[in-house]
Amino acid sequence: MTTIRVDDVFVDETNATANFIVWLDVANAAPVTVNYRTDLNTATYGGNQDFVFTSGTLTFNPGEVSKTVSVSITNNAIAEAIENFELNLSSPSANAIIVDASALGTIFDNDAPSGTPVVSINDFTVDEATKEATFVIALDRPSTSVVSMNYATQNGTALAGSDFVATNGSLKFAPGETAKTVKVTLINNAAFEASESFNLALSALTNATTLDAIGTAIIFENDAAAVSNSRISVDDIFVDELQAYADFLVRLDAPNINPVTVNYRTDLNTATYGGNQDFVFTSGTLNFAPGEMVKTVRVTMSNGSIAEAIENFELNLSSPSANAIIVDASALGTIFDNDAPSGTPVVSINDFTVDEATKEATFVIALDRPSTSVVSMNYATQNGTALAGSDFVATNGSLKFAPGETAKTVKVTLINNAAFEASESFNLALSALTNATTLDAIGTAIIFENDAAAVSNSRISVDDIFVDELQAYADFLVRLDAPNINPVTVNYRTDLNTATYGGNQDFVFTSGTLNFAPGEMVKTVRVTMSNGSIAEAIENFELNLSSPSANAILADATAFGTIIDNDATSGVPVARITDTVVDETDQTATVTIILDKPSVSGAKVNVAGQNVTANNGSDFRNLHIGTVAFAPGETAKTVTFGLLNDNAVEDAELFDVTLSNPVGMTVGDGRGHVIIAGNDRAAVASPVINVANVAASEDKGFIDFQITLAAPSAGGARVNYSTAAGTAGSGTDYVHASGTLAFTPGEVSKIVRVALVDDIIAEAQENFTLNLSGAVNATIGNASASATIIDNESVAPAAPIAIAGTSGNDIFQGTQFRDAFTGGAGNDIFNGGDGNDSMVGGGGNDTFIVENAGDTYSEAVGGGTDLVISYVANHTLGANVENLLLAGPATTGIGNALANTITGNGANNTINGGIGNDVLNGAAGSDNISGGTGSDFIVFNTALNATTNVDTLADFNVADDTIRLENAIFTKFAATGAIPANTLVSGPGAVALDSNDFLIYNTANGNLYYDADGNGAGAQVAFATLTGIPALTAADFVII
Repeated sequence: MTTIRVDDVFVDETNATANFIVWLDVANAAPVTVNYRTDLNTATYGGNQDFVFTSGTLTFNPGEVSKTVSVSITNNAIAEAIENFELNLSSPSANAIIVDASALGTIFDNDAPSGTPVVSINDFTVDEATKEATFVIALDRPSTSVVSMNYATQNGTALAGSDFVATNGSLKFAPGETAKTVKVTLINNAAFEASESFNLALSALTNATTLDAIGTAIIFENDAAAVSNSRISVDDIFVDELQAYADFLVRLDAPNINPVTVNYRTDLNTATYGGNQDFVFTSGTLNFAPGEMVKTVRVTMSNGSIAEAIENFELNLSSPSANAIIVDASALGTIFDNDAPSGTPVVSINDFTVDEATKEATFVIALDRPSTSVVSMNYATQNGTALAGSDFVATNGSLKFAPGETAKTVKVTLINNAAFEASESFNLALSALTNATTLDAIGTAIIFENDAAAVSNSRISVDDIFVDELQAYADFLVRLDAPNINPVTVNYRTDLNTATYGGNQDFVFTSGTLNFAPGEMVKTVRVTMSNGSIAEAIENFELNLSSPSANAILADATAFGTIIDNDATSGVPVARITDTVVDETDQTATVTIILDKPSVSGAKVNVAGQNVTANNGSDFRNLHIGTVAFAPGETAKTVTFGLLNDNAVEDAELFDVTLSNPVGMTVGDGRGHVIIAGNDRAAVASPVINVANVAASEDKGFIDFQITLAAPSAGGARVNYSTAAGTAGSGTDYVHASGTLAFTPGEVSKIVRVALVDDIIAEAQENFTLNLSGAVNATIGNASASATIIDNESVAPAAPIAIAGTSGNDIFQGTQFRDAFTGGAGNDIFNGGDGNDSMVGGGGNDTFIVENAGDTYSEAVGGGTDLVISYVANHTLGANVENLLLAGPATTGIGNALANTITGNGANNTINGGIGNDVLNGAAGSDNISGGTGSDFIVFNTALNATTNVDTLADFNVADDTIRLENAIFTKFAATGAIPANTLVSGPGAVALDSNDFLIYNTANGNLYYDADGNGAGAQVAFATLTGIPALTAADFVII
């Protein structure tokens, strides 16, 4: 069967005709016929026409493969934007099918005031099977003189001779002409390749200037093994309102051995067509010939003059042929407005997450307003935990925004390697900005890894998110716990909670089906937001998953989108950062920075992850480094960290996310705790499931119940949950929630989020419950938990908020008020938050986070081995608690009568072990350490620095105390245990004399050095000073 297609054309208004080429893929032995007709788009015929209507029938005689349809163009005198009209094919003869039924004719106007034109050249994507790549060279205005230039192809990753035919020549634009094309022949080779690119470069311009002399053609590879059933997807795009059209790429995952068809149509979202339209409605059918993998749907844009928020429209796919399925049926086209008052623009660049199997990562660089001058900048990829060459292809270049332009994209090719990795990230950095400023020049792409062993049954989950009301859309990440050996499908839909859609909507309803190809692990559901002007409380909407394919189950079927309002009176905002609890099996942990009001002129703050009991590099990774910027009107930003699921048997751990160096804002609560639930204990067939009591202020917007397993499940566990009214009513005080949680093998913690209704009624404290039932492969311990809602219209409660735990491993999260926690028999973490909290540990190995001088804690004798993490300046361990860790601004830690382990932070700490046999570690900083009575160990395990990390040992006793040296720092000591006697040199002014004199003790001043080369004074580094100059021997040291 012969296939028929028609190509888009680009034409100058001064051209007499626009010539559409209609092609057959091969000559037919019999005549082939097809009807054609022109149709309106933004260009018109009749009246002040742009083209002359034409229609007819083409007949291809045997042996013919191309025909030309010539459409007369009208050169009118009206200054117009770029316009389009259509040539549509229909009714082919029985021996042919139409694979591309519609082509756009794009008319470049020539009626702008004459002057020195600015030359542009387009970037685009073509299928490797396409015969030609067409570059469009356009002038922004006609010239009164001849404009000339040279052009030549340039190799990129695509090479002349193997991927395309090298082309060069010259172009001349007569006065009044504004557009010409250059066609480059493509070579459809059989080599299996990633997508490649080449350039067409302009040079030697006469009577014209250019902002960008390079056009790039991306060749979408089609050399994968052909299949009998293809998967079809369409990508979201970003488009400047000034652009004449938006190109959606519709892709097959592999070429098909037979033709593939799929229908498409544009649909409304927040952007509209008709009337004061934003885009022109289009619909049709795409036909992929055998071997083709990519098609373009071109949608005409309308450059209105109304200042608008960022808007979206949809391209939806439907009715695929029997040999294909749709895996991504809907794409958003996001339109960046260009009608704000001109001025010096602020540049932004996005952060996002992609699956490792995705071919490209797309960064969006946007201006907050159009400029009257050319805006230029350079860009370059930067390694993060993802590395150029193994995870992505390094990219650099420059961008230039013409006056009126507000958005551009940079695509970075991803490398889908087979190395088993945690989620990784890389950056795209902007530099050398001209005629613009920026609050944050770094965009971060997080690559979600997909290299775990493939399974036959996957578990699907979706994550809660926070979204600023000003954002154009909210992205939910839907995840598999492991890649599947077969396709996985699941339905999704948004639902009301306290936020609404329709009328004065907060978001736009969306629904559909996600299709995970074998090897894929993450998909994004993009929901359009509506930026209302009404000051509102924090609101929530839901994304619900349903009907998974038979090879998958729902582990977390509901996610909240929490909307942070931006309609409070602008001013100098106060920032706070959220705490979060995650399971060690989660790939990422996300915290949210929230402003109490929008900024007038923009604000920024530095953000960083800090070790507490979890360590960077072994427990978590910084994926976003540096600055978080808020544009005027924005009130919420998220920061994501990678999690490393090790096999070390650990209790729950935590790291901090801190805010510093604010500009245009102040910082209120600048420290967020990320608590990682430990999952490394031996798995059991039927673990105990518990849910603990919780409390929250009504204006928080939601309350989180922590559901925990006492040990990981060997085969996966499930449990049902449902809220029940108490003194708090469903619908009036909270929103009812119910569903099923599925724990994957190895997972021990999940959250059930329940929305709170923030009304304006002054109320007493109210309660409702969350009940567990129907456990599978598990036993329910505590089946019911109470949620206490503290009203925000009443005065702060005088009595503490009582929050009781269970017999399991509870993670307590406090309120901004006084909390009274009571733990059970498990290994609990107490995070009191604001307020002077009381914490009772009970049994188990408990962790108390002390952030306020008024916080108290207590433990019974024999109540486990417990830890206090102190953020207050001076802290003395209470009775029956063994260990103390100084964190944040803490400076002083004092032990009790037990055998304590006390660890400092990066400050210059004062540490006193008190009574007992203690382990004392100053960590980084120059610390003053006293062992007190008992046999004490002084630990040195941080990088040496003779200026900033020299500890003073105030009362070292050679009869009882020992210095422990970490062999990862003191590397010349190969073995652990006692040190050889000949490795210590001691005496007044002692120096190393031979190759094994690694420890030098100067008894003239008590200074203790490490000498890595063991010879001479050159390599020695001071790490301690011993007060009183005790008589050290090798017996006083041990290597650990």
